[in-house]
Amino acid sequence: MSRGRGVLRRVMPDRDDLPAWIRLLALVAVLAALAAAVTGATRASTVRAGIEQLGHHTAPQTAATEDLSFALADMDARVADTLLAGSDPELAQAKTDAQKMYGWRRNQADSDLLQAMSVATDDEQYAIRDLLDRITKYEALASNVMQLNDIEHNPAGRPSGAVLDRYNQASGMLTGILTDAHGLTTANVGVVDRAYDRTESAATWMRVWLIVFGGLALAALIALQILLVVRTRRLVNPALVVATLLLVAVTGTGFAAATSAAHQLTLAQRQAFTSMLDVQRARAVGYDANADESRYLLNLDRGGPYEQAFLTKSQQLADVGARSGPAYSPALNTALDAHRRTGAIGFTGLLADRLRGAAFPDEAFTLNLALNTFRSYQRDDQVLRHTTDLRDAVAFKTDTDSLHPDGDFQDFDSKLSLVLLNERLHFERATAAGADALAGWTFALPYGALAAVAVLVLLGIRPRLAEFR
Repeated sequence: MSRGRGVLRRVMPDRDDLPAWIRLLALVAVLAALAAAVTGATRASTVRAGIEQLGHHTAPQTAATEDLSFALADMDARVADTLLAGSDPELAQAKTDAQKMYGWRRNQADSDLLQAMSVATDDEQYAIRDLLDRITKYEALASNVMQLNDIEHNPAGRPSGAVLDRYNQASGMLTGILTDAHGLTTANVGVVDRAYDRTESAATWMRVWLIVFGGLALAALIALQILLVVRTRRLVNPALVVATLLLVAVTGTGFAAATSAAHQLTLAQRQAFTSMLDVQRARAVGYDANADESRYLLNLDRGGPYEQAFLTKSQQLADVGARSGPAYSPALNTALDAHRRTGAIGFTGLLADRLRGAAFPDEAFTLNLALNTFRSYQRDDQVLRHTTDLRDAVAFKTDTDSLHPDGDFQDFDSKLSLVLLNERLHFERATAAGADALAGWTFALPYGALAAVAVLVLLGIRPRLAEFR
């Protein structure tokens, strides 16, 4: 303790050594301003780079793997619809539409894989390549199934045993692919969360160091001005006053910029991006459920598992506690009617979670529209399952007008697509605003302010020091 006090006495000027105190306080002010500038610029660079990485690489990769799921699910539904239409001339347009959509979804899946690959790590690239190999095998088998069905000229809804077996093999292969694709998305979400935590932590520490070092510099400047007032009887030192005001302004601006960047980061990741993934997941589940309707018609003699799969996926979207397919539609009507009357959300599932978490204007409104079209789709499904003539059931299923399964499902999906588009726009705006909030803070503002403060401090103390020569 006594040794420390001795060192302090040697470092600190004598009480009456005014020039030494002026130099010491000026040095502390400039060095603290330097520390504030360096830590502010460094942390601002980290935060800005983190936001840009999240907005342009990490989040788009994760979204691409989830987008892949619904593209693949719809591909399988279109293969099933092609087999349902068969060689029936009255269903030729439905068959053509299904084949065109299959090709479009295949291109979409390829694009999603390329986007995910472009920003993936080495380990992630290995997993994506494995998915690509399996998807290629699925596409080859699906093409073979459709070609064989055309060669055999099978009637509507009645493919041969060979065609049906190959289709079921392809569909089973796709189930595993979808599971692994969703697993890759889950892993990528963990990467996004960790990137968010690092960036948010950098923004927090930027504010902390600005307060600590900026506060120390301000304290030194204020102490210096008090010293000059007391010891030299001069009330105002204009240069030091300007330096103090400049330091206050820059420190406050930096604190506000870091706070704004952190807020926009939270909007982007915790709200918009999470919502995007929820909606994409809901679309993927919906497309797979829609494919289960077609699989059910193709396997009427063993359709129980496909009917149960449809119910399970419907419950994933909106769980109303129904224990059977026929009970689901009435239970959904009851739940949605109660929600419309009271505003209470008396069901669970992906759509209910998204409705509860709606954070942006018109999101809840559009989700309610989607739920109403989902209600219509479920009603259509019950009509389909009570249609005894297979060809009539196929025609009803593949009709894209409203009050038909495919037509109402497309309407349902268009509403979810609108929600997804809005979430994506909010995400892009938030990441852009977060990066813009720190524009200039990576170099020009902190170091420019430091230079100005240093010059002003020098100009402020130089005349006073000259008085003691």
